[in-house]
Amino acid sequence: MPSLGTLYASLAEFVPEAKREDTAHIIGALVCPNTLKTPRIHPSNGIYVVVCGETVYAKCSDNSCCFLKMDDDGAGADSGGQTPEVVQGTVMWRRPWVKYTEESYKSLLRRMKA
Repeated sequence: MPSLGTLYASLAEFVPEAKREDTAHIIGALVCPNTLKTPRIHPSNGIYVVVCGETVYAKCSDNSCCFLKMDDDGAGADSGGQTPEVVQGTVMWRRPWVKYTEESYKSLLRRMKA
């Protein structure tokens, strides 16, 4: 997929340890990083990801999907307070890169089941 090189480069500018060979497009399996307030999985468009060790950086591939920032007071976060963070430098983007750790992703999955 030729566009993966461009997507990888957009993250590598802010996360230099990211590698092109660890970049992929995943459909129907990951929580959309634009829907952190009300977590959901896109059934068809998919998510771009770059895996760096134990961390997954994700970016929505749906051009019509727009990032909805979590409330600053933590509203909507579960009791553990673990929420994914937006990669600095991409915060103002319509579809920013979001950093998923194991804890923050599990938190999103719990909120989806609630």
